[in-house]
Amino acid sequence: MEEQSPQENKEQSQPDQPQPQPQPQKHTLITILIAIIAALIAGIAVYIALMYSENTAMEETEEVSEETTEEAEDETAPEITAPPFEEETEEEETEEETQIDWNTYTNEAYNYTIQYPAGAEISEAEKSDFGLSQEMKEEGFTIDKLYQTYTGELCVTIGYDLGYVMISAPPNNEEFIVRCGRSGIAYETEEKEETLTIDGKTYTATGFEELGPGDTLDSHNETMIVQLDDGTRIEYGSKSSNTATFDDYLEIRNTIVSIVESFESV
Repeated sequence: MEEQSPQENKEQSQPDQPQPQPQPQKHTLITILIAIIAALIAGIAVYIALMYSENTAMEETEEVSEETTEEAEDETAPEITAPPFEEETEEEETEEETQIDWNTYTNEAYNYTIQYPAGAEISEAEKSDFGLSQEMKEEGFTIDKLYQTYTGELCVTIGYDLGYVMISAPPNNEEFIVRCGRSGIAYETEEKEETLTIDGKTYTATGFEELGPGDTLDSHNETMIVQLDDGTRIEYGSKSSNTATFDDYLEIRNTIVSIVESFESV
């Protein structure tokens, strides 16, 4: 065998030297970074989606709760059976039905009718209510002859509750034969007027409200007058009373006006 030299032995006994490792390439690092960023973006997207889903669920829950509350309020709310205009219509129909049941006064001497409610009192002028003017006396008239000529139907009074209506036929307006209306005024007055429909025509009634001390009808009252085309004079208003007030009269005033408007020529 050949003997090896010490140098060769030394070389053979030395351990293997570590081999240099290859350096990672740049594109590998970039890929990793991109993967990390993509993962972060995906995580954020998932988080946002979860939050949106949770908020939507909460909103839907609130809407359902509100709907349930509204339904409960609707169930407990009072039920309206009729609108106001229907109630007014029913009142008007009731008033019309009531007026249909009224009685009718027919004045055969002066050819008219007028309606009045139950409880009203009808009266015609008495002979003692007639008076003679000087001219009538000179013409030879007497009270008996005057009453026989014009009759008590010359002045008709309808009294209802705290109000009245007085109808004076045309001959009484041409010359004073019988008093058929208010006789005097004691206190300050306030002028008034209103529009009425009588016998298919429109008229303006004029008059006054007497404004005396206190609230009773003795001092605070009303008198209205409407003159028709044929000469008929209709006076209406409140009666005298030391206990009832003007406000009491106003409660039945519409009925008094309805009596006046029921006048018809025949």
